[in-house]
Amino acid sequence: MIIRFRYATDEVSEFEVSGSEEQLYLAEFGITAEDKPEVLDVADWEELRDRRHRRPHKYTGAPIPLDGAEYEGEWFTDRRAEENIANIELTADLERAMVTLTELQRFCFAEVCMNGRTHRDVANELGKDRRVVSQAIEGAQKKLRNIF
Repeated sequence: MIIRFRYATDEVSEFEVSGSEEQLYLAEFGITAEDKPEVLDVADWEELRDRRHRRPHKYTGAPIPLDGAEYEGEWFTDRRAEENIANIELTADLERAMVTLTELQRFCFAEVCMNGRTHRDVANELGKDRRVVSQAIEGAQKKLRNIF
């Protein structure tokens, strides 16, 4: 089997492999012996493999890479990938939960709890009493607590 590499400079390099090396390439790219091509263009298979190892996020559809990789027999993980996935899921859950709030609850909750503004500032902006803002936030927290 011939292996073809394409470099960023569009230079092409080809070499022939057989035996255990050939089996290694076939296994790496998930190709069965029956489907073995005469020429394996690594760039095409790498793109296919990368697509196969990414799954779309269940809410956002953004691609998520594997949480780790095997290199020379050792397993390496990226703990940040797990945290990023959890953050994406939490953000998507929060967005879905925020839709259940009234417009006033959503605005007050976002401004006070997420943006750090005071009840008084938000009340002044809305032209309402500070107690209205407090009650809206309490109602929002109660609804969100029931959801989460």
